[in-house]
Amino acid sequence: MNFFEHQDQARRNTTKLLVLFGLSIAVMILAFYGVAIAILATETSGPITLWRPGVLFWVTTGTVAFMVMGSSTKMAQLSQGGHSVAQG
Repeated sequence: MNFFEHQDQARRNTTKLLVLFGLSIAVMILAFYGVAIAILATETSGPITLWRPGVLFWVTTGTVAFMVMGSSTKMAQLSQGGHSVAQG
């Protein structure tokens, strides 16, 4: 396999990994949404509604904010050099 074949394969793998990453984020958001709906269902006495856009918004916002904070922390650590990564 030559360089260009490796490059094409790497691009395909990158696309596949990005799609899988996006799907994993969506599954996490849906799981957290399910937990939030289950908690809210135990606290209400009326009929249970599974579609609550406000809850979905806050769950999505919280999940994305948590991921951004984690990524920012890791990027700051990586920008300090290899020694900080090895220590921490």
